[in-house]
Amino acid sequence: MAAAISGCFPSPSASEQDASWEVKVGACASDGPYELEGQQFQSPSCAITVDNQAGSMRAYTIDLTCTTAKRVTPFAAGFALYYVPAGQHIIASNGIVMNGTDQDMSCRLGSATVRDLTSDEGDPEPALPPSGALADAVASTSISADVAAAQRRALARTYTLGDYEVNLTQVDPSGYGIGGQQLYIAGMVTSNSSDTSRMKQFGLVVTLLRVDGSVVTSGTLCVKVMGDTVDMVDTTMDGGTLDWSSIRITHSPTTPC
Repeated sequence: MAAAISGCFPSPSASEQDASWEVKVGACASDGPYELEGQQFQSPSCAITVDNQAGSMRAYTIDLTCTTAKRVTPFAAGFALYYVPAGQHIIASNGIVMNGTDQDMSCRLGSATVRDLTSDEGDPEPALPPSGALADAVASTSISADVAAAQRRALARTYTLGDYEVNLTQVDPSGYGIGGQQLYIAGMVTSNSSDTSRMKQFGLVVTLLRVDGSVVTSGTLCVKVMGDTVDMVDTTMDGGTLDWSSIRITHSPTTPC
């Protein structure tokens, strides 16, 4: 069993807003295992980059979806509340209690919402930065500020292909496969087609590129959409690294649905 160690949740008066584009999940690590009453357990956490573009501290509710070497089927790690000051910060997620023998946890963003602080929250302590093994893992997978900025621009862009608009919301590490590291990619496809009576089914090839134009990895999204509708799409791509800086999206010659 695995469970998130979550903080207290005050009753917000302000409405929650989607913040998935402000949050990116990175490396995960544990300083354990530990022993308690003869049982081994560990509490790995993940590095989360939050880009709070407001002028003050805000409250982020973040849900992680994770896998481990033993639990290859993604599981919900639970919601947790983080107070993040203005600007971009790397914070440590709350720990996820797991068996001491389970290893190689990797997580991606399940959901993220943000709201302004309520009056009864006072002046809360900000979320802590990574430390220990997690700080070491972050250092070993860090990328330059220029590449990180290019990635944010690529994910903020709308890609137009004929009658369709593509917005990608996530490109995150997703463990390791036969071909090396895997990257999980997700987004939405919006149809602006005037043909609203027939389902269109097609593939879109997403290619991640480095600054020099070389290919990091690519994968194909399966799209099923009618006119004036939106399809949520995702895929896992093999052989990816974290140094991509731009995205190319093209029509696939085949339909992988």
